[in-house]
Amino acid sequence: MKKQENNLGLMLTYLEELIASKKKGKSSGYTHKLIKGNINKVIQKVGEESTEVIIEATLKNKKKNNL
Repeated sequence: MKKQENNLGLMLTYLEELIASKKKGKSSGYTHKLIKGNINKVIQKVGEESTEVIIEATLKNKKKNNL
């Protein structure tokens, strides 16, 4: 279990650094615009992406258990 926790920690650290770099950048990309804009849009996007992750994880778990 410790290894999975470490991997999760590394992933979260990577994502935090990636978002910070996009926030500081001069990009005109979607993520940069989203971060620089309305916090409600950021919250909405995080909710949408979280829902997609949960659905995919549930489907994979069902497929795994049906094998």
